[in-house]
Amino acid sequence: MYPKLLHIYGPIEINSFNAALLIGMATALYCALRHPGRDKIIQSNDLINISIETAIAGIVGGRLLHVLSQWSTYDSWAEMLSIWNGGLSILGTVILGVGYALWAIRQKNIPLAPLLDIATIYTPLIHAIGRIGCFLVGCCYGCQTTVPWGITYSHPLVVAPLHIAIHPTQLYSSFAYLCLFLFMRFYVSPRLSTATFPSKWLPQGSALLIYLMGLSTERFFLDFFRGDKVTMEGAALSLLSFQQWIALALFSGAATAFYVMRSNAVVKRYFQT
Repeated sequence: MYPKLLHIYGPIEINSFNAALLIGMATALYCALRHPGRDKIIQSNDLINISIETAIAGIVGGRLLHVLSQWSTYDSWAEMLSIWNGGLSILGTVILGVGYALWAIRQKNIPLAPLLDIATIYTPLIHAIGRIGCFLVGCCYGCQTTVPWGITYSHPLVVAPLHIAIHPTQLYSSFAYLCLFLFMRFYVSPRLSTATFPSKWLPQGSALLIYLMGLSTERFFLDFFRGDKVTMEGAALSLLSFQQWIALALFSGAATAFYVMRSNAVVKRYFQT
């Protein structure tokens, strides 16, 4: 594997994780800028600024939740702040990133629902490409396995355990997010508040909730194969990992909001026809 790509100064360097994350964000932003009808909702410069600010907020949230869930593995504040060494929680990234995006969009008086639809359609691309970086640096690694496609790390700088076969959970995750993107782009997107598919009609803004349900489902099931998951104390809580409990809460909230939004939209549409 190739965990480190370029040394900059002192402890600061560009590793495979950072590079993949930047490529993923740039790809998602490029696709969003080219989305049909985007210019009627938000100007290019506003979309770029909000995307950069949201990315920063997401990185902070992802690092914070990762450190909290892996607290015992850090020996100093310097290690906790060394984000260039990898280590982000996707759930933390989404929670703080989405929260900031909602606030920023409101501050600029931009139509919220249609912009969220555009943004969340392409967000899974960030995860899909970013997980390739996780695979290269060895973070988010899987548990030991005997399956034929198990991988064995040998580079001394990777985060994963060395010289044992483990599940390539990063590649599982990358594939899952690629499938989520394809579903969002080619099934959900054409059906958002349009008359093209009246029997499959979805209200504006629901793409975010579908994305959150997909993300939390991916994390919940993938954690059964993760080797770095954090279990909680207590007979009941220890049945699932820390991240799985968060994923369940996130899915429940998104599913409830989707049901309410869908129900209200169907009622409105019924009385308007």
